Amino acid sequence: MLSMSHDAKVVILPQCDIGGTNTATQDATYWAPAHDARGYHDIYAKIWVGPTWNAADDLDTCKLQQCTAADGTGAKDLTTSGSGTTYDYDTDYPVDAATNTVVMEVRTSQMDMANGYYYVRAYAAETGDTGEDDIAGVLILYNAREKGAEKEGAASTGVTVYVTT
Repeated sequence: MLSMSHDAKVVILPQCDIGGTNTATQDATYWAPAHDARGYHDIYAKIWVGPTWNAADDLDTCKLQQCTAADGTGAKDLTTSGSGTTYDYDTDYPVDAATNTVVMEVRTSQMDMANGYYYVRAYAAETGDTGEDDIAGVLILYNAREKGAEKEGAASTGVTVYVTT
């Protein structure tokens, strides 16, 4: 169970095939759209290799990207993915079996906000596809810069009720 206060944005990234072998295949940019990180101090992402992952394949790329717009415009790496220990996600030792996970954590202070990179997204790819490769995940923006009592919207009788102690 994950317990969080009201100062976090939790984005569930749905299970989908990134390998390109079935009608549910989704592009990584659609699977994990970019989210505005300006109001938060920290970013956490966890990517799960799904139950129908083809054991002959590897998760070839897994990283966080920063973007200048919510549609992924100007995407550039926030964490890195490549061959060797100088990368955050070392593709020489990738995750490649059902239930394997990748955890990525960064601070928004690492983003190039001075040049308009306000958005963050998780990016995952499998390029040597030989079968169905399902992944899922979560992206959490947390430690809000300004705490709000009603982060989900204004209270409205019978619609949204806030209870605090």
